[in-house]
Amino acid sequence: GSDVCICNLGYTGPDGHNCTACASGRYKDVNGSASCSLCPQGTYSNGTGETSEATCGACPDHTWSVRGSSAIINCSCNVGHTGPDGGACMACVAGTYKDGNGSVACTLCKAGKYSTGSGEINASTCQQCRDQAMSIAGSPAMTNCTCNMGHTGPDGGPCEPCAAGSYKDVNGSQACTLCPEGTYSTGVGQISDTTCGACPMHSYSTEGSDVMTNCSCNLGYTGPDGEDCV
Repeated sequence: GSDVCICNLGYTGPDGHNCTACASGRYKDVNGSASCSLCPQGTYSNGTGETSEATCGACPDHTWSVRGSSAIINCSCNVGHTGPDGGACMACVAGTYKDGNGSVACTLCKAGKYSTGSGEINASTCQQCRDQAMSIAGSPAMTNCTCNMGHTGPDGGPCEPCAAGSYKDVNGSQACTLCPEGTYSTGVGQISDTTCGACPMHSYSTEGSDVMTNCSCNLGYTGPDGEDCV
């Protein structure tokens, strides 16, 4: 009998029958009825009837694709990176991370945490601020953790409570504010000037007084320290 016609490179089908071009993302580098081969992971090809694996171009840096990808938009950003599908993927900046592939934005570390690394892939990169310190979401440095109200210390900590006789009504590294003359406060870590109670009648105290007995009788009056003066 006569020889049977077989499919050329780049085409496939049963011997002696119609041949179909290999679809995008595939190629065939042999004659015959074998199936078209898939382009490998991390590559893509948008041509049809391709005859060589060389048609499978590499995805852009920091992107990946599944086998048989037919377009550059099938190349999506790796974990720790973000950007448009098929485009330039940038490392997640400090204070963020990304634990999945694709074009979604990097996730901010939660308030009260920080992360100094870039291109991070896991929430475990977000470290907790020190005690009595707080940060905003997406903080990239330990110094973004500032002392809470009622506490003071350098940015990043450690943060100590305001001593009796003082208070602090703002976050940050500012010093605690002393209770004014004529008042006193026995509590520590206070957050408002309402902690500063007035001395008894006809008595006075110095700034930052921390016990009621710091209130002593005015000139012309007498009585025990911290009690009514007559």
